[in-house]
Amino acid sequence: MSGSTLFDAILQEEGGEDVRRPMTVSELNLEIGARLERDFSSVWVEGEVVGFNVAASGHWYFSLNDGTSQIRCACWKGTNFRIRFRPKNGISIRVRGRINFWRERGEISLSVDSLEPSGEGALAAAFQQIYERLDREGLFSPELKRPLPFFPRRIGVVTTKSGAAFHDILTVITRRARSVSVVLAPALVQGEGAADSIRRALVALNDYNRGLDKASKLDVLIVGRGGGSPEDLWAFNDETLARAIRASEIPVISAVGHEIDTTIADHVADRRAATPSDAAAIVAALEEDLIAYFESAEERIFNAIENKFATLDAAHSLAFERLVNASTAICSTVTRRYLEAAGKLTIDGVRARVERLKARSEMLSHRLAAGANATFVKNQTRFGVMTAKLDALSPLAALSRGYSVTLDGEGKLVTSADSVEEGDKLKIRLKKGTLDAEVLAKDVGSE
Repeated sequence: MSGSTLFDAILQEEGGEDVRRPMTVSELNLEIGARLERDFSSVWVEGEVVGFNVAASGHWYFSLNDGTSQIRCACWKGTNFRIRFRPKNGISIRVRGRINFWRERGEISLSVDSLEPSGEGALAAAFQQIYERLDREGLFSPELKRPLPFFPRRIGVVTTKSGAAFHDILTVITRRARSVSVVLAPALVQGEGAADSIRRALVALNDYNRGLDKASKLDVLIVGRGGGSPEDLWAFNDETLARAIRASEIPVISAVGHEIDTTIADHVADRRAATPSDAAAIVAALEEDLIAYFESAEERIFNAIENKFATLDAAHSLAFERLVNASTAICSTVTRRYLEAAGKLTIDGVRARVERLKARSEMLSHRLAAGANATFVKNQTRFGVMTAKLDALSPLAALSRGYSVTLDGEGKLVTSADSVEEGDKLKIRLKKGTLDAEVLAKDVGSE
């Protein structure tokens, strides 16, 4: 029996009159369940959490209340382990799920597939939960922050292609940098699935970068979007996305919303920019600064060269003038001295000077010869005296007077009978020649 025939009147013609056959409770619940589960297979519902409970099995059970009505909800363990935010009583949340109709009891409930905070209080609570969890793991540690490249050449951008953020990034980079190229990985930036879309784009850029040669690799990534409500920016508070940013092989700049907006992505990224335009300015600033510096340096060098040439020209002119004046003065002095010398230089004067020098030379030669002879005689006398002293002290002189020198077998001088024994071989040196001797007996005697 089809659903449409169950819910429509079942007519039987009998005697020309319509007779409606009543439905059983099971048939009615079956029809209600089929229609509810078909028409409400995926719905978004927003309300306040009431009676939140975590079962021993890991399932979440709670009700959503809007002040007038409420509906029971269940978020199964296989689903809620992916939800990084745990709701609590009294906060507003937004859930996506499907209607389940329990035919046996005639009751309905909402089976939750995804869940996110709604309203400032819930968003703040969820943000704090995620922040504290990641902070405990050290994902926000300053030591993990990587410096941006000194001179980025290729920039990867993760945002929506049609949004203002991408347009602003391109505008700033085009205006301020002449050689920076941009690679876009388009992604959803708000709504259901946005966080996963951003994460996949981030991973895709890293995969793409691994296949590039060194000269073509991406230097930095910009992940962000333009401003919006806290709900619009919530995708950038996703824990899985935060871990993907931290795991990126390429340094990441987070540029989400406006300056007053702060997301988990801002905390975990290597650098935070207040807006997408500021992020573009960060990567383009160095090139713009370098160009401005080189242009300024060029002007300074040109001015310095001009000033140097002017200084050198003035110094050259002054030096040339001084050289001319000095040369003129020297020439005048030399000419004057030459004339004075020429006036004093005569034949008789030269002859007289030569005679004086000759006489002086002869006198000096005589004195030198006399001094040398006296020195020779004096040294000869001293030599004779010293020779006589040496002869007196020489051992050979003692030998000539009949004395001898006795040496033992090792060539050591023997000065006492105590130093030899009977039978020792001795060598006796005389004035002429030596004698070999043997100790037959010894008399120590007295000194």
